[in-house]
Amino acid sequence: MYYKMNSYALCSNRISEDIKKALLSQGLTVVMIPDSPFLPSPVSSHADMLCFNTKSGVLVMEKNTCNVLSIHIDGAKIITDSFTQNGINEYPFDIRFNAALFEDFLFCREKYISPAIAENVNAKIVDVKQGYAGCSVCRVNSHSFITSDASLKKAGDRCGLDVLLIRPGFIGIDTYNYGFIGGASGLFGKKLLFYGDITSHPDYCEIHDFLKKRDVEEIVLSNKPLFDYGGMVII
Repeated sequence: MYYKMNSYALCSNRISEDIKKALLSQGLTVVMIPDSPFLPSPVSSHADMLCFNTKSGVLVMEKNTCNVLSIHIDGAKIITDSFTQNGINEYPFDIRFNAALFEDFLFCREKYISPAIAENVNAKIVDVKQGYAGCSVCRVNSHSFITSDASLKKAGDRCGLDVLLIRPGFIGIDTYNYGFIGGASGLFGKKLLFYGDITSHPDYCEIHDFLKKRDVEEIVLSNKPLFDYGGMVII
């Protein structure tokens, strides 16, 4: 499929119709990520597990996913890479495309991240304990984020980033105990889009104040409970 270079979001094919309509109303073209045979079923269409925006005009995407989508984006270069296991890739082999990028830092498990990502970002790699860095980090701007992971909070502090630590849980996900705040959101300019009602989170007041101080607007895409669909890769 051919896309003219515009603002668009790569999202799981499992997002609800109301979320899709809400994304369209924000001026985003929605690209639905198909289920991958190389990931466990609950996360098999999660965008943050299958593709990564390097912010340098390069989109890194899992090869089979790219082939199924037959995607071409005018003005963007797509580089493909494959998982290292032929069957289902479980942790830590499933985190090949899962990382969090800031202006000067790339948070990831360096040993397992795709070389295509490392080679196409102009940032220092910060090797973190949390392999699901992309899922666990809700990026607010180029130097601020929200997370429920204490180890990522410490890493952010060491890098001089502004970090809000919230309590874990209170975010739905298929099969697993709970989802992550990064997987339930996506940053689009000065708007932070949430898959569900962020106001129901017990740390909402702290989240709201953190965003307000950084002039970032919260957008609720659905009135349903907050849910981890694997974030959204927005270009």
